[in-house]
Parts: sequence; structure tokens; C-alpha cells
Amino acid sequence: MKKTRNASFELLRIICMFMIVYYHLFVKIDYISVIQSPVYSTILYPLHIAVVCFVLISGYFRIKLSCHKLLNFLIQVLFYNVLAYGIYVFLSGEFTIKDFLFSFLPFSHNQDLWFVRTYLMLMLISPILNKYLDSTPPEKISMMFTILIFISMYLGTFGNDPSLKEGKNITNFMTIYFLGNEFRYKRLVPNISKKNILLILILFNFFFVSVVYFGYGTIFVSKLRIISWDYNSPLLIFNAGLFFLLFEKISFSSSVVLKIATSVFPIYLIHSNLQIQRFLWPSLQKLSDSDPLWIKYTFISIMIMMVYIALDKLFAPIYNAIAKNIYRLFEKYSFCKII
Repeated sequence: MKKTRNASFELLRIICMFMIVYYHLFVKIDYISVIQSPVYSTILYPLHIAVVCFVLISGYFRIKLSCHKLLNFLIQVLFYNVLAYGIYVFLSGEFTIKDFLFSFLPFSHNQDLWFVRTYLMLMLISPILNKYLDSTPPEKISMMFTILIFISMYLGTFGNDPSLKEGKNITNFMTIYFLGNEFRYKRLVPNISKKNILLILILFNFFFVSVVYFGYGTIFVSKLRIISWDYNSPLLIFNAGLFFLLFEKISFSSSVVLKIATSVFPIYLIHSNLQIQRFLWPSLQKLSDSDPLWIKYTFISIMIMMVYIALDKLFAPIYNAIAKNIYRLFEKYSFCKII
């Protein structure tokens, strides 16, 4: 009998991508109005867990790097970056040699793709991390995990070190990767039922959101932000961990979810592209003149994801074919054999 694949983590990826799109609508379109509103400022906190959840999934299942997977990743990023620039030129009529050349350098000349750059670093060192996790006794892994927590969470949160700030760095991604591995082998969290995880998740978020909302504008909430906002902040990672563990307890199969999930990363690539943002955000800003924004942005986020999924289904055969042909050229070289 053919084994059906559990779709729970794929559903988690889809939900997290929705949270990222939803979050970006708030902070990119009308940021001033959002930060001046207790309601909308509070909404942003739970949405911020999405990036952490993506890295937790990678740590839980381990990144199994291969030359083909690496090339496919690079080609996807390059394909959508160049395509986005082409669309921008077509719609705006603005073309410069500099921007055209930079469109072929997405990892170094597109600051909005910070996640892609950092995740690429994680991919490249994943064979070393996996080798360490496979060959090292659990107690030593726990010691290394503790050291990473000290560096990323403590020094990164309270040390004011620019290299660790905000958690948008390889050190924090390694920390979260290790955390995902700990979740996999049940070494960190006791076996808690799905019902209890859901209860803790609801209570934690209800209490936290209430404190942020009713304490809006106070010094206490500004201090609370230090340990709850950045991607290396303890409370954010705790909340993301609870959300992740809830989906770990869920098991179901769905071919629709699996099919949609293959377009999650392309959604991010299109949505976060600077060229796309140049004409997307001003257009959407015209729709954000009336309240309630949260309802309007929910609808817009769903529509954006549906459009981007459709586009990816259209373009996937193209960039997959490009990656496959390049792989055929490279597979004879030692680089591919090493990976």
C-alpha cells in the first residue's frame, strides 16, 4: 500500500506564508497609521512567528542538501528576480543598465531578500550541522544548543551587537535549526497532548496581546518588545515553538495542500521582490483608506497568494527545466559529487 504523506507541516508553511503577506501589508502600505493604532500594533506580534516556524521545519526534518536542490533553489531566486524586473520595466517604462545587471545578483543587491540570503547560508552549512547532530551524544548537542541560545538570544537581545541584532543572521538560524532538531527527538519538551498545547498557545497569546494592547505606549511594553519582537527574542521563539508543536500533533493527508505548498517559497520570492513592491504597494495603498484594515488585508492577502500560486504553476515548468539542464552540465564535476 502506498504511504500517504502527512500534510500538516505543509499546511503550517501555507499559513505562515499567509501571515508574512498579511504582516507586510500592514507595515509596507500604511506603517505610520499602524504603529499609531493600539489594535493594529498588537496584531503584528503574533504574525511575527512565521519566519521562525519556517526554520523550525527545516531543523525538524533536516535540510538534505544536494547539488540538484541547491541549483533549484538558486534558479528559483534568480528566475523570479529577473522576471520581476522585466515586469517592472514593462509596466513603468523605466530601464537602467545598472538595475538590469543587479537583477541577476539577488543575493547581494536585493536587501528585502534577507531571508533568502540567510537561508542559503543555512543550506550550505547544513551538511556540517547534520553530521554534528548525527554523530554527537545528546548531552553535547544540548550543550552546543545552550551556547547558541546564549549567543543568539542573550547577546543578540541584550548585548546590542549589530551582527546579532534582530535575529536576521546565520547564528540565530542555526539556533532555531537546533531547536527544530530537539523537537524532533523530544529531548526538550515533554510529550504534551494536542489539547494542552492549544490551550497554552491560546492563553499565552491572549495574555500577551492583552498586555500589549492595554499597555500600548507605555515604557513597560517598549521593554517587553525587546524580548518578544525580534526573530531571536525568547518570547517570539517560545510562541513559534508552541505553534509548531501544535501542527506536529496534527496528522492528515491532502493532495490540494501538498500542491499549494510547493508554491510557498515562490510566493515569498514574488511578494518580497523590490521591483514588485514598487508598483504593488502604491496600488494597494489606495484600497487602505477605510477601516477595518484587518478585514480588508485578510481578503487582499488571500487574493495575492492565489494570484502568485497561479503564476508559479505557470512558471514552475520553466525554471525547473532550466535547473535540470544546468544540473546535467554540473553533475560530472566534483562540486556536485561533494554535495
